[in-house]
Order: sequence, then C-alpha cells, then structure tokens
Amino acid sequence: MLMVLGIFLGVQLLWIVVWAGLPCIAGEAACGSAEHWRAVAGDLAQLAALAGVLLGIRAVANRRTGSRRTSVASAVPAAGSYARPPYLPSPLPPEGLEIAIQTAYHGGKGMPRWWAWGYSQGWCSLQLYESDMELRVFRKQRRRYDEIESADVLTLGKLANQLILSWKDSDVTFGAGVKSLAIGGRRGRQALADVVRFLAHKGAPLTGAARQLLAETDVGTQRVSSSERAPTAE
Repeated sequence: MLMVLGIFLGVQLLWIVVWAGLPCIAGEAACGSAEHWRAVAGDLAQLAALAGVLLGIRAVANRRTGSRRTSVASAVPAAGSYARPPYLPSPLPPEGLEIAIQTAYHGGKGMPRWWAWGYSQGWCSLQLYESDMELRVFRKQRRRYDEIESADVLTLGKLANQLILSWKDSDVTFGAGVKSLAIGGRRGRQALADVVRFLAHKGAPLTGAARQLLAETDVGTQRVSSSERAPTAE
C-alpha cells in the first residue's frame, strides 16, 4: 500500500511540474501571473503534506509492529562469511578509501529502490574508513558499520550500479551510483561488488540482490599498498 502511495506522489509531482510549465511553453500571459504561481505553490504544499502524513504512518507502523520492507527483512547478516577484498590495504589508510560516485540520493524504507526524494550530483561523496564511513548527499555525516540494517544493490547493465543502505535508527535510506575505487582500479559493477563485500566483511546484513551480485563477480586478487592510487573514472 505504501509503495502504491509513493508512486502516486511521484506521478502527482510530475503532473504539477508539467502543469506549471505548460503556460510558459505556450507563451501564455498566465505564465508570469502571481495567481498561477500561488496555485502551483498550493499544490506543492498539499503534496508535501501528504508525503509527511505517509512518512508518519510508516514511522508509527515501524514502532508498533517492527515491520520492515521485504528486502530488509530478507537481509542476512554476513557473519564473517565474506572475506575482505584482498587488494585493499589492512587497515585502510587514515584518510580513508574514496569511492567515486556519480550521484547520491535519499530514499525511504518501504519505497521502491529507485524512488528518491533527495538527489545530488557533483558534491556528493562516499568515503570508507576502518571503523566507520562518511557519506554526503547534501551534508556530510559519519556512520558506523554496525548501524547498517541492510546493504542492497540495484544494477541495470552499464546504466546503474547503485548501492542502497538502510539504517537501524532511521526510515531514510542512502543510495549512491558507484563509479570506481581509488585503490585497485576497479570500476562499475566490480567496484560496487567490492564495496558490498567490504561492508559484508564488517558485518553488514546483505539482501538477496547484494548476495547475488557477490556470487556473480570475482573477488579480485591484486594487492596494493595504501599509498598506491589508481585514477578514478571520468
């Protein structure tokens, strides 16, 4: 039900954007009128209120039933069954391991994996450290590995290599389009698999999609020092 409502909100937002721009595209005088933009602002406010109610319902449902979305519920703790990628230095250098990402976004538990309400490109970042990680969509935050509720992936050939992390203490998820690693020269799908493997080694529970990705990709055998850096993808 929540998924259906989420899709409905997305369609409504798209419609408001199209409706707001049509008078401008058609060159109508209403494009610049205060009345037109007040109507658009009113529609956006109603949509935001509905989204707030939806997230509130979700939060209450989580507290009362402890329910989780299907992919999170099926997440299996790694329990040390996945080895650390052998080419990564142990421990990681003090400055961390940079993961080159194309985009970063916020989503929500219970929503489709491709659904996002906050999106950034250019200033987003993802950095792995030995005991925690630093990530940024709009602002930087540090997260410990034991705070991860599930590590999920969304792959679509060469078009998408998305890492999706859910947290134990939040309904807001973090997603990132992985490009490459700063160590080892691994790119695309292989880089995504290496990040997931590292998180699993740290004890993060993996969803079925994440476990399938690791089953389909090689571990990588090149070992490099912490001072060696391969160029990231442009």
